[in-house]
Amino acid sequence: MRVQIPTPITAPQEEEMTSLYTRTAEVLELERMLERLEEEGEAYEGAAEDMRQFILAPKEDELAEKIDAYVQVVRGKEAIVAARKAEVQHLQQMNRAETNGINRLKEAVKDASRQLDRPKLKGNAHTITVSQNKRPAIEIVDTDAIPDAFKEQVLTWKVDKNSIADHLMETGEIVDGIEVRPVTTVRFR
Repeated sequence: MRVQIPTPITAPQEEEMTSLYTRTAEVLELERMLERLEEEGEAYEGAAEDMRQFILAPKEDELAEKIDAYVQVVRGKEAIVAARKAEVQHLQQMNRAETNGINRLKEAVKDASRQLDRPKLKGNAHTITVSQNKRPAIEIVDTDAIPDAFKEQVLTWKVDKNSIADHLMETGEIVDGIEVRPVTTVRFR
């Protein structure tokens, strides 16, 4: 079963091309102007309200539209990534099935060679040779029984970041050898 990868959402056209950064900057500047207007006194009564209604509100609407567009693009890209992951899993599963099939066919050839007591099996176009490798495969069944001459000690350390984070949250103490960086997440609803 093939997974259908969604069609990506294309970039907005012409007037919608203004970036989220630009929209945010516009709203911030208008809010600052409004604060100065309120602090310094209005040029006429209701000027601040007029500015809110006729200048700031449309920019807030444009910002809201831009945020919605970003959410759509992100969700579209997330869907593509999820579909690709599913496709990769599907292909890996197919590869495992094919590899198992290959191994079963090779075992059947080994059995036929053994039963016929022929190391070479000839077909019309191909010849199969079954031979014993000189170097054997080694399977460890009891590590303790193996002599020390054949053992190598490997020492590795794994740092448990979760326990360090728990310790930091509980005590406020920063452990030597680490850097603490704030984590910011983005959630879409």
